[in-house]
Amino acid sequence: MAGPTVDGRMTVTASDLGRVGALAGVPLSGGSLDAEVTLQPRNGQSARLTLTGRDVAIDGGATVIASVDVTGTGRNLMARPAGSLRAEVGGVRQGDETVLASALVTGESDGSAARVAATLEGEAGVPYRVAAEASLALGAQPLRITLASLDAELADATVALDRPTLITLGSRPRVEDLALRVEGGRITGGGSWIRPLST
Repeated sequence: MAGPTVDGRMTVTASDLGRVGALAGVPLSGGSLDAEVTLQPRNGQSARLTLTGRDVAIDGGATVIASVDVTGTGRNLMARPAGSLRAEVGGVRQGDETVLASALVTGESDGSAARVAATLEGEAGVPYRVAAEASLALGAQPLRITLASLDAELADATVALDRPTLITLGSRPRVEDLALRVEGGRITGGGSWIRPLST
């Protein structure tokens, strides 16, 4: 028998996140936020999310995020959640420096596996660009992540993944088959982190 589902819509509008931060005791000091969540009792409970933030200031303006845009859809949320998510961030400044010019993260899940892709560009002392793709099996224990691709530029240096790398988390984290091409050389290997026994 199917469980209960929800049909409805919720919107959030905050024209001054500084006031919200003061009331909630979180380090927000300015900016605006608009968000909407729509829930429908179909496909095992479905949902749609949109969120927009502008000029979000943190820690008294020490960090300012010019724009945040998030959209997402989900289905079968009461059993094996599936759906997609897209998040874009632009113009993250610390003082006079734009440490993150733009970032895009996308994710998709069919309920049993998830795929994530990310690109970042900015300047943290030196200009950088990073693009990566990964996948993981949902519900697996321990969690196993396959880093399918990685390409990065740091100033004039480049780093690229030669082949997929398997990362296992949990009580004994492990990296397998790491193979990176680095400007002027290569890094290969793997290993586990073994916690010392308690005495």
